[in-house]
Amino acid sequence: MRQLIWFRTDLRVQDNTALTAAMQAGPTLAVFLLSPGQWLAHDDAPCKIDFWLRNLLELEAQLRQLNVPLLIRHAEHWRDAPAVLASLCREQAIDSVQVNREYGLHEDRRDRDVADQLDSMGAGFHSHTDRLLFQPGSILTRSGGYFQVFSQFRKVCYQRLHTALPRCVGLPQTQAPLAIDSDTIPSL
Repeated sequence: MRQLIWFRTDLRVQDNTALTAAMQAGPTLAVFLLSPGQWLAHDDAPCKIDFWLRNLLELEAQLRQLNVPLLIRHAEHWRDAPAVLASLCREQAIDSVQVNREYGLHEDRRDRDVADQLDSMGAGFHSHTDRLLFQPGSILTRSGGYFQVFSQFRKVCYQRLHTALPRCVGLPQTQAPLAIDSDTIPSL
């Protein structure tokens, strides 16, 4: 079962829940979507985009050590992501797409649209909790509501951390080489 890890803002191989899950499930490819129209809509500065692109160079080098090719695709806006990823899944016979969950409003909508598109073609979409100590909405009062006072919220957080500190996910095992080359990382 061929897997696709879709990198967004989680440009790392160490302690990456989605990458580890993908590589444990089967041969894995990676993708990053260039979305210049979305970056412009979010008023992302050129230095921020340059930072991402330079981090992609480092990510590609680290993925190469794991025999995971990094593919670069263009989706002008996030609304284009479902079609672009569906096309890539058909092209590469991908069974499942793995991502680390992002919690922004537009990001959530984008991911739901991608999941629906992939589901309609029989491919899976798996979203993993990553980069968080607690799932949003999981720290509640005894009556099931949200805390009104930060000090009480903090106390419950500390209690939970003492008993259930999230574990780090190690570096995945290197997979057998695939007959697919990584794409060239663009620069500004």
